[in-house]
Amino acid sequence: MGIKGTHFVKRYKTRKEAKEAELDILTKIHQLENGENLVFSKDGNILFSDFYKHIWWEAYKAGQTTSTTKPPSQATIDGTEIVFKRHILPMFANFSIDFLNQNKQYYIQQLLHLFLFLKISLNQ
Repeated sequence: MGIKGTHFVKRYKTRKEAKEAELDILTKIHQLENGENLVFSKDGNILFSDFYKHIWWEAYKAGQTTSTTKPPSQATIDGTEIVFKRHILPMFANFSIDFLNQNKQYYIQQLLHLFLFLKISLNQ
């Protein structure tokens, strides 16, 4: 999915899938405009934990976070969920996406340390 200004590009296998996604996005926009959906913030100040739970996780399981249209296997989903719940969410859950974006270098280092820790743990 490529985000360019006020437009984004995402390809779907069928016209029906594309229409369903369009309807979902329009519904979310309507909810935001009416203040109905408090998870999303007009100023982009959504917590990482809310983004994970309400936006990214379902899209990931459906295979919408990659350039392929094939969803990940159940084993991959289970493994990803474990890594997020044990390591990534405890580290980032209470930070806003904006804050993490403004402090990228520090958090990239944190993720690098986590990656090295997990790699060493798997090799033992």
